[in-house]
Amino acid sequence: MKEIAHPNALQVLKEDFFWDTSDEFAPFGSDEGSDAFSHFYEWKKEHPDIDAIEYIRELLIKDIGIDSSDLEYIDANSIPEEVRSVIIEEIDFELIAICFGQILLTATIDCETKRLTQIVIKRQLSNYVLEYWSYGDLHLIEQQKRILQKELEVLENL
Repeated sequence: MKEIAHPNALQVLKEDFFWDTSDEFAPFGSDEGSDAFSHFYEWKKEHPDIDAIEYIRELLIKDIGIDSSDLEYIDANSIPEEVRSVIIEEIDFELIAICFGQILLTATIDCETKRLTQIVIKRQLSNYVLEYWSYGDLHLIEQQKRILQKELEVLENL
């Protein structure tokens, strides 16, 4: 992945996990994240001057058919039950991958994608979601928290 990265992205995405395509908690390591980045990468080649949020709005939210306001909840329990699992299990990972994919490709991120991804990461950092994924395994919880906190830190510094 480093071979397609913008040179400045290497300075922003310093942690090894950003480049790990096998770590389920890394942006491009889950099936959802890997697929989302792959599709976004192809789309970005055709639309080099369009921000990631447009891809998210048109091809992710619109095509899947969820209400974008459902993505605004930090508290996973506030997400309508009928879409909660698809958001927590799929869309959150896709949004994180698209956001960090944009950073990887351009070393920049648009404000709306950044804001939405910060919400997603905070939701994934909630005890409800951490326990959902880790089945109570404290080692997995700590591993996931470390990655999510570092992702949030990178976004806050952009």
